[in-house]
Amino acid sequence: MRVVHVYKDYEPPVFGGIEHTVRLLSEGIAARAGAEVTVVCSSSSPRTKVERVGAVRVVRAATFGRIARAPVSPTLSLWLRRLRPDILHFHHPNPTGELACLLARPRCPVVLTYHCDIVRQKRLLKLYRHPLRRFLHRADHILVTSPATLDNNPFLEPHRARCEVLPLGIRAADLEETERTREVAAALRREHPGPYLLFVGRLRPYKGIPVLIDAIARTPGTLVLVGRGESEEEIRRKVRREGLGERVVFTGDVPQSDLRGYYEAADLFVLPSLDRSEAFGLAMVEAMHTGLPVISTRVGTGTSHVNLDGITGLEVPPGDAGSLASAIRWMLEHPDAAKRMGEAARERSLRFTHAAMVDRTASLYQELLSRNGVPAHAGRATMATR
Repeated sequence: MRVVHVYKDYEPPVFGGIEHTVRLLSEGIAARAGAEVTVVCSSSSPRTKVERVGAVRVVRAATFGRIARAPVSPTLSLWLRRLRPDILHFHHPNPTGELACLLARPRCPVVLTYHCDIVRQKRLLKLYRHPLRRFLHRADHILVTSPATLDNNPFLEPHRARCEVLPLGIRAADLEETERTREVAAALRREHPGPYLLFVGRLRPYKGIPVLIDAIARTPGTLVLVGRGESEEEIRRKVRREGLGERVVFTGDVPQSDLRGYYEAADLFVLPSLDRSEAFGLAMVEAMHTGLPVISTRVGTGTSHVNLDGITGLEVPPGDAGSLASAIRWMLEHPDAAKRMGEAARERSLRFTHAAMVDRTASLYQELLSRNGVPAHAGRATMATR
């Protein structure tokens, strides 16, 4: 069975929550007997590049710049036809891929994972509103990452009968403690004074890092920022202006094999996002899995489904540096309560597993193929499910 996933970017070289999920899901499906998985994403140049990343074939379609972060990849619809998929699985938001689907008019089942709303590109959404509705109508099944993302969503409401909540999941094996992670944690503790506050993710405007910087100015400790993104230089300038250069550590992207070390060194994980662009918080689940209490913002999405306020951590209003600083100080001043929250966080993280995400997706593919009839070109063994 040929499965094709479509998103703007793929990991590596782009590291982010959706990119990581696409990789985990693609690798998980590719490990099943009878499955051939291809990811179609955008290239960083006007040339198409086809390569293998592990068991997954990756087609990086020629791209001629971006408009409002949407790749201009005119050959995408041609690739969707050329690959002759049995299942097409799109990841929203991705106007380029969704428009390519409408142009390609595929005859196979179409699955959509609706990760988050288009929030910041308001002008783009005005232009894209009608094509998005057409694409949602075309999707055979829509996976939504949390109940909050589905509730009161004007785009999804007409299609609720075809929607299903399937939370994202982490691969616990990626976060195992090793000699290397212990070395990373020890080095961080040697080089910088504690306590340690940790953020992991893309440095993008909606992540709210400037608000976190304002909060750090009112609290003790060192803030460790893991990741890169288009807001990095702006954040560095703010750190310099506030005189916090000795208290904020920029690590850039770090290898997956080292990431556990940063979680081990930390006392607290903070996700200070500003709006519904933050739909789930996969890095927050990773932090919870390592036993860290977390602080997140109440943005009306799956972050409140992951982090239970007062149980696994604390929630504060978005964009409120004072409330965020107060929550950080409370955590640091109440270590016993923070430890209990960390233990509860670890237990809750077990609800969000890679295996559950892959298992349900694999069974969904089989259901759709059985319902629609396996295309003639899929004359190979069906995919094994567990």
